[in-house]
Amino acid sequence: QVFEKICEFPNVHWTVSVDEMGAEFEYVRYGGRWEDFLDNLNQIRKLDHKITFNMLHHLLNYRSLFDTVRFFKGLGFHNNSFVIGALSQPDYLNIRHLPNTMLQSVEQELQDCISQKPGFLLENGLRNVLQYIKEPVEKNIEYCLAEIAKMDQRRNINSRAVFTELYN
Repeated sequence: QVFEKICEFPNVHWTVSVDEMGAEFEYVRYGGRWEDFLDNLNQIRKLDHKITFNMLHHLLNYRSLFDTVRFFKGLGFHNNSFVIGALSQPDYLNIRHLPNTMLQSVEQELQDCISQKPGFLLENGLRNVLQYIKEPVEKNIEYCLAEIAKMDQRRNINSRAVFTELYN
């Protein structure tokens, strides 16, 4: 009934939290289904309401966040539809724990995206994340993976099967 009430208003702005797609979405948004998310998004799009994607860049989506942005841009969403920030808590999901070689590839991808001058909120978010990942941190990827393993155990899920590149 809440959805029906919201649809009665002419000027609605939806802020949607989504950071990755498919199996990664279902892992991070435990209990959610990617296909359900897309169905709901399409339902909202038919209403011609404003939609903003609130996205957090973290250890698990260090690569796929970029694919997710490209996917939504491919659906016609404007560069002002993306609010991106770096996840700092919980610490075990902090992207800065990635090994330097992986973090350097993320930095390169961020710089490549920024060099295309997307402007708007998208560019602002990319610049903020780039600045954040350059800040020093005492890396402990083993701690991160151990905490993710605890989450796997609670959920009865295998993150290694979902985030294969992270574990390689």
